Amino acid sequence: TGLSVLKALKARRRKQNSLQPAGALACQPVRVHVPRRGDRSVRQAATLSCDALQASLKMKCDYTGAHYAIYWINIDGEYVVGGSYMSDSHDKIMQYLQSCGGVKLASDDIFESVSSSGVRSFISSAGSADGFSRTALCDECGIKSLCIESFEDGVLEYGTTLPWMEAPSCPEIPKAMIRDAIESDSACYVVFWVEKGGCFVGSDYVTPWRKRMNKTLRGDDANFALRSREMVESCSQPLPSIAKVLEEQKEMYITDAPKDDNFERKELAKEFGMNTIRLMPCESGVLEYGVPSRSQLVGDSLGASLKMRCDLSGADYAMYWVEVDGNFAVAGYYVTPQQEKLLKKEGIRE
Repeated sequence: TGLSVLKALKARRRKQNSLQPAGALACQPVRVHVPRRGDRSVRQAATLSCDALQASLKMKCDYTGAHYAIYWINIDGEYVVGGSYMSDSHDKIMQYLQSCGGVKLASDDIFESVSSSGVRSFISSAGSADGFSRTALCDECGIKSLCIESFEDGVLEYGTTLPWMEAPSCPEIPKAMIRDAIESDSACYVVFWVEKGGCFVGSDYVTPWRKRMNKTLRGDDANFALRSREMVESCSQPLPSIAKVLEEQKEMYITDAPKDDNFERKELAKEFGMNTIRLMPCESGVLEYGVPSRSQLVGDSLGASLKMRCDLSGADYAMYWVEVDGNFAVAGYYVTPQQEKLLKKEGIRE
């Protein structure tokens, strides 16, 4: 049954399931009805997958100071949660996210206005706003102010437990570029650099599998994106690579970062096994992403592959181990629903 192998995950999973830590993310499967024209499906723009969506929600919170973000998908006139992000470990915010995640919302006045006009709605007092259907829940959970704006196939809500006197500004998040980086090029991190006052600030996202591998191999929470942000924020002058891309509006493609003498972070690239790094100009700044020395399946593609392996073989679980500098670490795993129930019954999962 695989119980002996999966028991090693007991402590980790118990900690993760008790209360999501700061920066915790959630994506939920949502059934989306594909429109048809006669006998043919109508082609639609690709929506954000799990990692790309999580990156976008995190960056929205980082640049606005929001404590949470929720992506509401419009399906047949009702809104359901497609993903959420929490920037701080906060019981009340977690309660709010969990409450929202379990409901289907009819389109209220504010959702309808934002969807039809594309104009962001700012609610300075979420607990007493007219036309907003969750005033009581916001009041109960301490949500003071929030914004709702058009986003993908629905709307994006982000808010704070602190009052906003005015709607926060935020650079345009390059969602399509983030999606291509993660899904097409197997990027294990993305950083969105924005210039402020002659310096750069960055919002980063590191894929869960990469965080897990770094933790296993290094024993700490450090990663290339984090160390890069620390380097940029500690320097009095912008890093040459980022500044050059922004100034010349031309992308920079570094194919062997640990050996490139012109790359100011080559030692970091060597330390964290980052081989290919790409920096691209975008509307509001510079998007950077990196691919490790050995590219692996990640995100939804990895999850689908592991599930299919279980479905076709009858296995209870599948675990993907990758080799890094002579050591092996788990990059992802899948457990069947039946095995999940058994694990819970045995007390291995909560």
